[in-house]
Amino acid sequence: MKVCECCGHPLPEMEVMLDLTRMQQKLFVMLKNAGQAGLLSSAIHERLYVNENDTPDSVNILSVMKQNMQPRLQKHGLKIAVRRGPSALWRLEAIRVV
Repeated sequence: MKVCECCGHPLPEMEVMLDLTRMQQKLFVMLKNAGQAGLLSSAIHERLYVNENDTPDSVNILSVMKQNMQPRLQKHGLKIAVRRGPSALWRLEAIRVV
């Protein structure tokens, strides 16, 4: 997470939330709460659309959501990292400054 330049304290998560849509906020909170363990894409899909009447058929909708979220998260020093494979694992990570 982004930290205050003068005191080093983490900035409130609300700053990130204000930049995201409702569904993106849900995904952000899920990934934040999952920590380094991350979440499988199938679990994310199920949780995001559990109460929705029109559930998208494909987990590919998550890739589109991720692509739309990345620039918004980058402003706050964050990114969504995905380990590809049969069971894609998603994690929220801080952007490393080199």
